[in-house]
Parts: sequence; C-alpha cells; structure tokens
Amino acid sequence: MTDTTERALPEWRATHPNTRVYIPKTWRLLVTFGVHKDGTPEDITGMLQQVVNAANIQSPFEYRLDIDGEFHTFVPTHTSDATGIVVESPPLLDGRIDIPAGVRSIAEDGNMLAQALSTQTGLRVHSCQTLVAGIPWGMAKVSV
Repeated sequence: MTDTTERALPEWRATHPNTRVYIPKTWRLLVTFGVHKDGTPEDITGMLQQVVNAANIQSPFEYRLDIDGEFHTFVPTHTSDATGIVVESPPLLDGRIDIPAGVRSIAEDGNMLAQALSTQTGLRVHSCQTLVAGIPWGMAKVSV
C-alpha cells in the first residue's frame, strides 16, 4: 500500500500483533486564495473547495465538501482497497437511520446506531467504548 502508512504506538502493537493501523500518507497541497486585510480568507467556502479539488487530484483518496450553515466538513468518498485499487466508500452518515423512540442509556443508543450502520453498509461499525480513562461513559438514560 503505497498511499498509506502504518501508525500504531509500539505498546499497542505489542498487545495487538495481528492488527495493523493504516492512515493516508501526508502530502502537501498548494492553493491560492484572497485574504482580507486581517489575513482571513475572503471566501472560506471557495478556499476549502480548492483544498478538496487539489486533494482529489493529488491523492488516491477522494473527498467532498459538505456545508451546513457556518460548518464545513471534508467527507471522504473514495479510498483504496487492500490491493490499492481506488473504490467508492459511501460515507457512513449519508444513509438514513431510524432509532425507535424510547428511554435508554446513551451507550444503548450508540450501539443501536452502530448496528444499524453495520447492517446498512456491510461494514463492521462499533459504538464508543463504555469506559473513558477508566470512568464509565454513556450510562445516563435519555429520551430519544
């Protein structure tokens, strides 16, 4: 895999000898954009779209720019498979998921979401861990 590099802490790798963690290799992107006198971009959306366009040309991965009000998100849409072939990778949160109304723990809702995403996509999706720094998380009951 020439477009990824393995990244895992040695301590983690020692306890997980058969598991590898790959991330995209870093590369530089050059985009030119106008700025206001204070140095802020004149057109943030245009600048970010230029970043996506440049990344899609230079990278074996592909992205799109989603805009929701003032929030901009780079969304990966293509990746490489185990043989290095670029394949479509539909974003997990593009699909519609229905969670039945009820009062459950946050962790239960997370697990329901992960199971629904796994079923919908065929990928193994897992919810958050139940302990964060040794402290239980997601046990509070909420109404959905």
